[in-house]
Amino acid sequence: MRLVVQAVERAEVRFPEESSWKLQAESRKIGRGIVVYFGVHTSDVSTLQRDSDTAVSWKNKIDLLVEKIRNMRWLKDDVGRLDATLDAVGGEIMVISNFTLYAKNKKGNKMSFSDSASASDAEPIYDYFVQGLRDAWWKVQTGKFAAMMEVSAVTMGPINYVWDV
Repeated sequence: MRLVVQAVERAEVRFPEESSWKLQAESRKIGRGIVVYFGVHTSDVSTLQRDSDTAVSWKNKIDLLVEKIRNMRWLKDDVGRLDATLDAVGGEIMVISNFTLYAKNKKGNKMSFSDSASASDAEPIYDYFVQGLRDAWWKVQTGKFAAMMEVSAVTMGPINYVWDV
C-alpha cells in the first residue's frame, strides 16, 4: 500500500454527474487535518489471497497504520512547529482512493498502472482502512471509490508525506 498524506487547512471532494461536471455535484468537505491518497499494490492483494495467516497480518498492518496516523505529530502546533497530532488540533481526515500512486513509466510516453490492484481487489482493503479511521476518529470523509472526482485543498506548508506500507 502507498499513501500520500497532505496536511490541509480545508479540503473538498466533488462528484460530478456521470455525463458532465455540473455545479450541482455532490460534495464532501473537511476542515483542518489531512487528505490521504490511498493506493493498493497488486502484491497487497496476492499476499492476502494466498493464505489466511497472511490475511490476518495484512489486517494487523492496517490496524497499526491507523494507530500510527492517530499518534503522528505532523501538523503545526500553536508555535508553528510540526509537532501536533490530529487529535490535538481537532483534525479531520479525507481519504481518496488513488490507483495512480503505483504508476510507472520506463519507456514511451504512456503511464503503466500494472502494479496497481484492480478496483475489485483494492476496494475491500480501502474499505477496511477507512473503517479503521472512522473507528478511531469522529470525522472521516471519503471520495467515491474508483470514481472520477474533483479534489480541491488548501494545503499547509506544503506538508506532504509519502508512505509505503
